[in-house]
Amino acid sequence: EEEELATTCTYRTHSPRAIFLNGCLKNKVPPITIALVRRNLTSTINLAHMGIGDKIASILAGCLNSLPYLQVLNLADNNLTDKGLADLLNSAAQHKEIEELDISNNIVGYHA
Repeated sequence: EEEELATTCTYRTHSPRAIFLNGCLKNKVPPITIALVRRNLTSTINLAHMGIGDKIASILAGCLNSLPYLQVLNLADNNLTDKGLADLLNSAAQHKEIEELDISNNIVGYHA
């Protein structure tokens, strides 16, 4: 019943927040609140040192293109491997405004 309620909420279903929450629900991953709250319309999202891991990174990658004005995304030191990094890099490459993507201090391998 809770899952049904979560999927029938009346918020904008194509907003970045809704896309992120739906991805978390589908993957049974608790959402990180810092990724949900964007208090000001800023061009920078800093998720450094949050330990988000590959699952959250892949979910985040799915909503990057719906984040307006995003120019800087900091994902340094987040226990990311090739799986999460590949999804993020592919999505960031499609984003028209991202100028800086910090993926330092993650486990970057050949496949990312």
